[in-house]
Amino acid sequence: MIDTFILLTLAGLFFISLGSVIYYYKAGDMINFFNPKKHDKAKVSRIAGRNLLLMGLTNLLFAIISLLVNQQRLNFLLTVLFLLVLIGIIVTVYQIFVCARLDSDYKND
Repeated sequence: MIDTFILLTLAGLFFISLGSVIYYYKAGDMINFFNPKKHDKAKVSRIAGRNLLLMGLTNLLFAIISLLVNQQRLNFLLTVLFLLVLIGIIVTVYQIFVCARLDSDYKND
């Protein structure tokens, strides 16, 4: 179980560091599908950075919980964590495509 704790802690720290770099340095153009003609860089940075920070904190929370549960419940918790990260990525992509559009897109409608 200590190996699960270490891996989840490293994954959480990775998500937190990536999210904080994107959020605080306005590095939304690091996102692969960012298009400066369609998306506002500041909004993309805020959305992606915040969501990555939340995913990292969730990983750290599950890392602490992994020390307290038995193996059978740990497998269930890892499945839940995987689904939460997957949902977080889907929500991030949706928010970027819907909420981070440039205002000029709305003038053409």
